[in-house]
Amino acid sequence: MIGGWFKFFSNNPNVLPIGQLKAEIILNNGERSSLYKTIPAPGSTLTDDFSYVYTPEEISSYSQGTPLIQRAVVGASTVQTSTQTLSINFSVNDNNVYNGIVLFYDANGSPVGYSAEEFRDHNSTSLSPIINSLNTDGSTNTITIQNSDIKYQNDATFNDISKYIVVLTDGSQYADQGLYSSYDCSSISAKVSFTTSNDDKTLTYLYVANVNSNTVTYFNAATGAYINGTLENSSFSTGHRPSGVAVNASKDILYVTNSITNTVTLYNATTGDYINGNFKNSSFATGDDPSGVAVNALKDILYVTNAITNTVTLFNATTGGYINGNLDNSSFITEEQPFGVCVNPSSNILYVTSEISDRVTYFNATTGAYLNGTLENSSFTTGDYPVGVAINTSANILYVANAGSGTVTFFNATTGDYLNGSLINSSYASGTDPYDVACNLSENILYVTNCNSKTITYINATNGDYLNGNQIDSTFTTGDGPAMIAINSSANILYVTNRTSDTVTFFDAATGDYLNDTLIDSSFVTGGRPFGIAYLGH
Repeated sequence: MIGGWFKFFSNNPNVLPIGQLKAEIILNNGERSSLYKTIPAPGSTLTDDFSYVYTPEEISSYSQGTPLIQRAVVGASTVQTSTQTLSINFSVNDNNVYNGIVLFYDANGSPVGYSAEEFRDHNSTSLSPIINSLNTDGSTNTITIQNSDIKYQNDATFNDISKYIVVLTDGSQYADQGLYSSYDCSSISAKVSFTTSNDDKTLTYLYVANVNSNTVTYFNAATGAYINGTLENSSFSTGHRPSGVAVNASKDILYVTNSITNTVTLYNATTGDYINGNFKNSSFATGDDPSGVAVNALKDILYVTNAITNTVTLFNATTGGYINGNLDNSSFITEEQPFGVCVNPSSNILYVTSEISDRVTYFNATTGAYLNGTLENSSFTTGDYPVGVAINTSANILYVANAGSGTVTFFNATTGDYLNGSLINSSYASGTDPYDVACNLSENILYVTNCNSKTITYINATNGDYLNGNQIDSTFTTGDGPAMIAINSSANILYVTNRTSDTVTFFDAATGDYLNDTLIDSSFVTGGRPFGIAYLGH
């Protein structure tokens, strides 16, 4: 048996000779053996007298020629790194087009992978989910491919993708003859570079500070996907033992306190880049053991509580500069071991809980002055070991989670009075070791994490009633060591960091249901010992 291969040449670079093929073997003794075979034109089942194959966009017409299918004309195409989604628009004006596939390349042009699905299913002939249509009349088709839709080569990843080509095939005439018959004829588009974007203003972000990993991780707040594809690529270095997290939506700045380094670091909230180019220049000295952090976008002020120094420091929220020129002049004395901090921009009041003193202090949010003239007169008794604090600007209620008492207390947010006249009457049981508290204005729900109970409790934010009538039915299981809370009110999602499980869990903010039906499926891996958390929508 003798085999071989043939290479065809033509005077015209846009055509390929076909028709009768002669294969001839010449032996050493000079004898010849010849075989003649008529090759049908690609794209046709007929053994016709075609002499050439040509690409129709190259030659408008050609006698004794049959056309290959046209190449795809590629339009606007993007790679959204934050959601790991590829979007490709193309058109073709050739009704011989029946199927197709996309091939991916890195910036150097080396193969990365290909779309796992073709445009059309061979068994059903229906279109694949990756393509919205396969119009052949010159109108636009859109291919949408996610990371899971790609077969990678040589250990490549999504982040390696830079370029692509669209391969179109015919084969409609062979649709009932099996897989390989549909590859009779194909065309390849030009190799095109993606326009890369991870700054999609429709995207929502979730940020988690990882105490043991010394990182802050960026998640897609709608899906739980890592913003850059993997945990490693989506986590950015912080100082030592990061704790608190806050975000400034108007400036797109993320703030992270570093409890051992005694600094607060400013990041680009979309990309994770340091705001001033590197970690050192983007980090600003705080007091000792900074923990809580809050931002007042209206006044462009950042607040950081310093647990060992017993102060709260005011910074310029855009530049990181001290509000009064230096650290000492911009830091104001709190009660002992301040932790939680929040701000009410409309009434210009800053609130700070102090864990050892069992008090919450009201400050002027612009100047740092005590609301009632002195620390003593501006501080109000809470339950034991107050930690988290939150504000309801609509109802003018301040909430404080008391870890040692197993309660959350409701205060008048302007005066510091108890909502129902006394500490006992204004405090409501949650679970064991309540740690953080957050208020959802649109749902009128207050959320309290219970660290030792491994739960979160939903409470009516106005009157303290349990959402579902009793504590048990209004309390939902989290991961181990639930700590801090963030709310996405527009998508109705609640987020909880689980310090011992190294996860963040997504809940339905109205019902307490898991976002993806189960705790496991609704919990996403973080770095080590996740703690502070913040949400950013645009």
